[in-house]
Amino acid sequence: MLKPTSSYDSNKVYTIAITNHQKAELLQSEIDFTRPLAPDEIAGQTLATLISTGTELNSAYLTESSFPKQVGYAAVFRLDQVGAEVSGLKVGDIVFASGSHSSYQRQSAKNVVLLPAGLSAELAVFARIMGVSMTTLTTTSARPPAKVLVSGLGLVGHLAAKNFLAAGYQVYACDPVEARRQIAMTEGLDNILTQVPVESDELYGQFPLAIECSGHEQALLDAALAIRKGGEVVCIATPWRKFTDLSLHALHNAIFFNYAHIRSGWEWELPHHLQDFKHNSLFENYAGALRWLQEGRVSVSNIYTKYHPADAQNAYQDLLHKRNNRLAVVFDWTDIASEGKLVNPQTKVESQTDRSDLQQNLLYIQTSNTALTSNIHGMSMLIAGKIVEPELPFIYQTPLEAIQDGWRIIQFPNTSLMMDESRTYGLGCEFILEKYGVSL
Repeated sequence: MLKPTSSYDSNKVYTIAITNHQKAELLQSEIDFTRPLAPDEIAGQTLATLISTGTELNSAYLTESSFPKQVGYAAVFRLDQVGAEVSGLKVGDIVFASGSHSSYQRQSAKNVVLLPAGLSAELAVFARIMGVSMTTLTTTSARPPAKVLVSGLGLVGHLAAKNFLAAGYQVYACDPVEARRQIAMTEGLDNILTQVPVESDELYGQFPLAIECSGHEQALLDAALAIRKGGEVVCIATPWRKFTDLSLHALHNAIFFNYAHIRSGWEWELPHHLQDFKHNSLFENYAGALRWLQEGRVSVSNIYTKYHPADAQNAYQDLLHKRNNRLAVVFDWTDIASEGKLVNPQTKVESQTDRSDLQQNLLYIQTSNTALTSNIHGMSMLIAGKIVEPELPFIYQTPLEAIQDGWRIIQFPNTSLMMDESRTYGLGCEFILEKYGVSL
């Protein structure tokens, strides 16, 4: 049962639901979060969730019946409760799960992945969509450094291109929408095309793998024509509707004469967890995606917009009408989380260290890119109220070393500043970290 809400109560659960055609609301849920956990369960307060644009718009927001619909399957939350038989996780840990747009998450412990140190919740949620194309990365017969074609540069295609680039492939990607191509180029993707290169003497027949991420039948046909003989076309995007009146004969012809292998790229081809005689699993891929995000091998910092969950209607409308020139929407639940922890009142919760009597210290470090493993070339510190300018060699060589020494990132680099050297003065990316109780 869901009901409208205009204020937040720490003893309630709130959920984003599609309540009518093109209508999204933040509602109070009657989920009983006081019900004791099963021995293998964990639960806690949501920090961030990600809209899966194609799925949530087409299967829920644009539908005409069967409301309300609860949506979302990418969440990061902080553990407030841990079941008696759970090992390897503790209260206070931050984990990724395929959770819905809700202020409270409850999962089997085997169905979450602990976030790497220093990775923010709003970046970590993208591991879920990265996992879509990581299934193809796992199952394709094409191997690096082969040329790979990605058709469609929405969120799924954009991340597919970055995944395959990170894995060592030569990636070519196409989309007829200029704004999507511009985002891809700004994000460092080269070889961006307006359409599948079926008429290119240089590229025609050069791809052992084409990944179809648009759901458009013309793109599927073109991909079948563009691959080399015996190549694969993997259909990742859901074909939500018919776009053309293409004859099936044209596709049949391409399959037959090009020896094309056309198959589904649905991610559920893989088991959820590792099994004997199976290569990879969904949760292994999610863990790998989280590492790539933390290491900076895949960057998502500049492709999304944050919204408060209470502003869900505007978020879905902006995605539907492509108003904000970004590919994705992340819901930031921390404001609701700050109203109070959603915990079982009968469960003892570990409290965080009281820092009221400790001195906050700050570490400013400059790097040439956003990767946590990038070399530091500038550093300053505020220790016990005094500015310190460390001498060379710096005490840390990378941001990751600082994190491993107990510093906590409180501000990631603003990647938009990298486009304007007059504002960054050549310093590139700046991380700000904090630590309590450090002395000179």
